[in-house]
Amino acid sequence: MNPVYDAISRYAPPHRRTPSGWTSFNCQQCVHMGNHRPDTKKRGGHVLKGDLVTYNCHNCGFKTGWSVGSPLGKKMSNLLSNMGMPEDELKKLSFQLWSLWKRPVKPRPQVMLPMGARLIQDWIDNDLEDLDFLAVAEEVQGFSDAGPDGYDAWADMYWTDIEDPEFGSMRRRYIRGTKHGWSATMIDEPARDENDEWIDFIVCRPDFEEQLELHASS
Repeated sequence: MNPVYDAISRYAPPHRRTPSGWTSFNCQQCVHMGNHRPDTKKRGGHVLKGDLVTYNCHNCGFKTGWSVGSPLGKKMSNLLSNMGMPEDELKKLSFQLWSLWKRPVKPRPQVMLPMGARLIQDWIDNDLEDLDFLAVAEEVQGFSDAGPDGYDAWADMYWTDIEDPEFGSMRRRYIRGTKHGWSATMIDEPARDENDEWIDFIVCRPDFEEQLELHASS
């Protein structure tokens, strides 16, 4: 099974199969590649060979591909989006492929985390479709993209939908376990506290209650 090939097939406009195994249809990328007119002669198409799905358009020259075991690239994401795949479905597919590419390897911190907190990777594996969670997961995925080769932020960070009695909603925050506690960082523009100061992340050290802090952004 190749989920990307299946996705292209599902959202492809009316198409035809060629003797060589290609599925040809009107390319949805042509106008986005600078062509003044959309493709009407089925110049685009995709083919599956082993674990590799390839897309090619003989009109605008757009090419992309995906192989099993790889994350979803920007060009393939763009193709699926322009073919009409809904954004939430595209994000879910991207996260699923990412989770198969980078598996958790780090042990969980031996500290008390916020109530209900689970590794982001665990939520992904359980197909959570909560929109706040998807926004957090997308933000965290960027840390893996920008980090050292092999770094998997999803195996290092947590999320919970349960409100914290001390700090309120955690839905738009990613949580890190630390040696002495945890931190929770907001993905949106920081909110203001009761003193009208900006708050961007929380640090909690349960073993040192006097060091429980709210950190204001500079």
